[in-house]
Amino acid sequence: MSKKWKLAEGFVLRKVDQDYVAVPSGEAARTFSGLIALNETGADIFRLLQIGMTREELLLKMSALYGLAPQKMEADVEEIFAQLRELSVLREVEE
Repeated sequence: MSKKWKLAEGFVLRKVDQDYVAVPSGEAARTFSGLIALNETGADIFRLLQIGMTREELLLKMSALYGLAPQKMEADVEEIFAQLRELSVLREVEE
């Protein structure tokens, strides 16, 4: 069975000019210092991970959203996954 991933609670996504930032609020603001800067693709991935889904589900959703094969989206998804795991804001959840 595939792992299901979800973002930590308490982040709000805001658009600033052409880019996006994820801002911690509530409890997240006490444990996370700073902002997460995202481009449009990163913001779409961020929104989907707020709901929670497997990596495969995320690839399928992103490929449908951008009209590309899942393999074409894989590098972007992996890059965002790595960044969010490094920041400790992406966690594995029970299904």
